[in-house]
Amino acid sequence: MLAVCGTSVLKPEVFTVAPRGAINIHTGITPEYRSADPIFWTLYQGEPEKVGVTIHFIDRGIDTGPIIHQQTVPVYAEDSLAAIYARCIRRGADLYSRALRDIESGSVRTVARPDAQSRAFRSIDMGLVQYLVFRWRFRRLAARLPHAGAGESATLETPR
Repeated sequence: MLAVCGTSVLKPEVFTVAPRGAINIHTGITPEYRSADPIFWTLYQGEPEKVGVTIHFIDRGIDTGPIIHQQTVPVYAEDSLAAIYARCIRRGADLYSRALRDIESGSVRTVARPDAQSRAFRSIDMGLVQYLVFRWRFRRLAARLPHAGAGESATLETPR
């Protein structure tokens, strides 16, 4: 089993070293938000309810493999992109561990989502104008989001 995180597109030769397959953690809900910077693009599109994490088998496409586990994460009005990313990674780490245990025990099941529209986005490389447009869009979106409640942190937590 090959387990990857934060890699670029894998070359086909990589698959030959992993006879049981390869899995990936993707900080986006696939297939709606595939490829680069999914949290940014989800918020840019005004869909905070689709911010989340997907654990999937890797195939020859970009974030198109069969889904093992997938969950959304809450987005709060006070959040920064870094805080949302950290929340996705924390949730994803639990799901990743569960996926590895499921694969090891032979009980892994995949989830089909044939009704979901597949979209791939390019990596963000914002100039000043694009950044200001995003900030404006995010402020408008944040006005509709809930505030973090008791026991829910909208900021990055430091390890203890």
